[in-house]
Amino acid sequence: MQRRFRYITLGFIVSFITIAVLSFYSIRQFGSLVSYSNEVDRTNEVISRLYAIKDVLLDFDVREREYMIMRDSVLKNSNEKAIMLDDILKQTKHLIRDNSDQMQSLVLLRSALSLRVHFFRKNMAYLDTAKGNGVSSYYVEGIDKKNECYAILNEMLAREQRLLDTRFDHKLYFQSMTSQTTKVLLITFFVLTIVLFFLMIYGLKQKMKFESELQTQLIDLENSHAELEQIAFAASHDMQEPLRKMKIFGDRLLWLKKDSIDEDTRTSMDKITKAANEVQELTQELVTLTSLTSRMNNAGYVNVKDIISGVIEARHEEIKELHGKFAVSAMPEIKGDAEQIKLLFEHLVDNALKFVKDGTTPKISITATVTGGSEISDINDANKERKFYKIVVADNGIGFDNVFIDKIFKVFQRLHNHESPYKGKGIGLAICKRIMTNHKGFIRANGKPGEGAEFVLFFPME
Repeated sequence: MQRRFRYITLGFIVSFITIAVLSFYSIRQFGSLVSYSNEVDRTNEVISRLYAIKDVLLDFDVREREYMIMRDSVLKNSNEKAIMLDDILKQTKHLIRDNSDQMQSLVLLRSALSLRVHFFRKNMAYLDTAKGNGVSSYYVEGIDKKNECYAILNEMLAREQRLLDTRFDHKLYFQSMTSQTTKVLLITFFVLTIVLFFLMIYGLKQKMKFESELQTQLIDLENSHAELEQIAFAASHDMQEPLRKMKIFGDRLLWLKKDSIDEDTRTSMDKITKAANEVQELTQELVTLTSLTSRMNNAGYVNVKDIISGVIEARHEEIKELHGKFAVSAMPEIKGDAEQIKLLFEHLVDNALKFVKDGTTPKISITATVTGGSEISDINDANKERKFYKIVVADNGIGFDNVFIDKIFKVFQRLHNHESPYKGKGIGLAICKRIMTNHKGFIRANGKPGEGAEFVLFFPME
């Protein structure tokens, strides 16, 4: 399931990168297209201005020739055309400001045009005072400047035409590339969308199938657990009666034969009775373990301080006899089953009182803090992001070697043999672990031989 999720995530990432790269490339192509389109428009404007200058030059030439023939004073007025010519030159200069060759030609053209207008006006003045229709030197020089202007204009027009052809070719290229890139982008987006859509559909179907199988397995597990509880209850109930009879008949036999029974037989009978009691206690503990389901019937907020106080009070006589000392800090309220929490601390306290070093006063401390989940991130990395109530139950008993940590939480796994003075049943810590699992929490242990042990409980704050 996680692998499929990684594949889908990777697909989304690859799709996003692909579309982003194509989009960036398309934007660059479109930017180049816009740039060259603007350059083509500007070149056309320059060509238009140059042709406008030619028209003004032609107008000066026509006015001059007509005046030489008709002497019409209206034709003499050149101010309006001169102003128009100056405006066109300014506009042209602005348009070709980034073209050094054209700027140099424009300077020469402005000079030649200025002289052409000058000679036009001089020739008009000469014609007004001359008595004949002869051609003046001003006219000849004006014609020379006109030709020079035409030559410069033609050179500038040829240069602009070459620029226009180049820029228009670039415009067509980027127009084609933009169109193709857009098509590729749309096709890629469509294909990736379809692929990811089917991947998501496939993933959802697999998830639904997995959830259905999981639900079926959960139902089977619940049924198996219910059957196990029934079997455990029936077995314990059926075993209790023979054990009870063994104890009764053993005691009766001892009473009836009290005068004739020898010491060895009495010892054997005591061992039988003791073994029956141990089996009875083990059976009861096993029933307790199997009855601890994850469904907490009385879930609510539990005052841990009150629970611990009740557990200590119930063991008052035993604690007094051992001269035991308890130090309990402030405790939180946790969400859980009060009966299970009580059973949890009963076993932990029993453990601390049971494994006491000879000649030592038992000292048990129970502290609580709020902590992050980094200490238990090895169980689940997601615990790093969670908050927990950390409750530590520490004692100064015989302790244990940490190599046995995995063993102590398993059913019927004892660290001491039957001849040992420490009478553990090998099931109490397994019950503690089950309770913590029911509360979505964790239990850890740490021990040092001869120095003591501590059990760390992690209750989720959520």
